[in-house]
Amino acid sequence: LRELDERYGDRGLQIIGISLQETSADDIAAYAERYDLLYTICFDASGHVFRAYKVYALPTQFFIDTNGVIHTVINGPVEMEGASALIESLLPAEAP
Repeated sequence: LRELDERYGDRGLQIIGISLQETSADDIAAYAERYDLLYTICFDASGHVFRAYKVYALPTQFFIDTNGVIHTVINGPVEMEGASALIESLLPAEAP
């Protein structure tokens, strides 16, 4: 995710991580710092987001288009090549 954020952030990609495994916001901040993660990571302490989005596997990736519509859901790990192809199809074309 860090690499995708670095590669596509200037084209408008927004990565938002939702953590269910950490026990506090401080744990999430420490995790993000340890792995040099600059994208937003939220803490779903109550599991509300987990249930609302009907997440059945960890990790789960939601690819949401520029209109806010969920385009693709991937349950489980995602390959860099597949994620890049999905992102390319959802973002505006790169300027020449």
